[in-house]
Amino acid sequence: MWGTAFGIIAILTVAAGYLAAQFLFAHGLDQRIEARSAALVEAAKRGGMTAMTDEIRHYEGHGLRTFSYRITARDGRLLSGIANMPSLEPGWHDVPVTDVDDDSSERARVLTTVLPDGKLLSVVADTDYVDAFDGIIVVILSLTVGLTAICAFVGGLHLERVVLGHLAAVNDMAGELARRPDLSRRVPLSDRDDEFDALAATFNAMLDRIEALVADNRRVTGYVAHDLRAPLARLAERLADAQATQGDECQALLAAAEDDIIHILELFDAFLAIGHHRDGATGAHRVDLSACVTDLAESFAVVAEASGRSLEARVAPGVVVEASEPLIGQMIVNLIENAIRHSSPGSAIAVTLAPVGCQAELVVSDEARMPVAAGQPSIEAGRVQLGLKLIRSVAQSHGGTFAIEPTTRGMRACVRLPLVVTA
Repeated sequence: MWGTAFGIIAILTVAAGYLAAQFLFAHGLDQRIEARSAALVEAAKRGGMTAMTDEIRHYEGHGLRTFSYRITARDGRLLSGIANMPSLEPGWHDVPVTDVDDDSSERARVLTTVLPDGKLLSVVADTDYVDAFDGIIVVILSLTVGLTAICAFVGGLHLERVVLGHLAAVNDMAGELARRPDLSRRVPLSDRDDEFDALAATFNAMLDRIEALVADNRRVTGYVAHDLRAPLARLAERLADAQATQGDECQALLAAAEDDIIHILELFDAFLAIGHHRDGATGAHRVDLSACVTDLAESFAVVAEASGRSLEARVAPGVVVEASEPLIGQMIVNLIENAIRHSSPGSAIAVTLAPVGCQAELVVSDEARMPVAAGQPSIEAGRVQLGLKLIRSVAQSHGGTFAIEPTTRGMRACVRLPLVVTA
């Protein structure tokens, strides 16, 4: 394909060069005829027919090898010059003439001009050398076209092999992945560090991202499968017990079953939300993070106090981020709820927001975490895992980071988001 394309381009280029050269030669001949005709007319103006005839004798060569001349009266009578051509009106003409040397018929270029006394002067130029040049040029250009087409075809084939050879690794890898999805494989890079290596590196980066997403989905799916098994088993047991009991005990079992159902639905909501955030559907705009954190901290301070805990917020004013306000709000809610739910009664929970360099840093810390009893699988563990996963997904979808680490007194969760600098 490449060889054919280069060959066609070469042929068109040479053909255009030939047509341009032919035009220049023909135009140059016309200019020479015009100059000779103007010189003879000027001689006629200065000295009449005698001066012009002397000028013609001076110019005239043998036969039609250069220029020939013809002078006729207005009625067409030949006065002097060549006779083997028809009478012509003023202007340009291409006429057949007979060469006096070999009686062969040739094409001549003629310019007929009106002289000051009304006679007609025809300057005749032999086009033999133009036609001869045409023949030579056609031969030369034919050879050039042939050689160029061959070189272009061979070069195109070589280029095609080079390009396809470099792309073969990427193409083979894509085919292998389609047949056997092994996301751990990568396209090997060469030492050339060229565009093909850049393409392979981009393809490998895409595979890295896909592998990370698949692993991520497997982990979350594992969380869901593991943490739903216990509550679903408890739910089935409680419903079975409720069928065999009556009165207040039955109502208590049904209420506990309802709580289990709500928790299970929350797990599914978190799972769907993680996928939604990973798709990047954020609808970002400028959000006053200071106001958002302040409002939510005030709301949850009442919840914390009712559960026997205290919540204090230290929020720097004017912290603005580019984000989706509903997602950021849900992230803050998850952070505070997690701290309230899993800290011991009497604990102090601190919520701080401050600009740190070019980022907004949101920290929620608590005290005295309540341990989960050994051997007691709890849906809360799954909620914690997915809740933290949801926080991390929201932070990453906004170009930020999330980290949680133990402290000497409890846990510290930190979210960092890119800061918008306001004027």
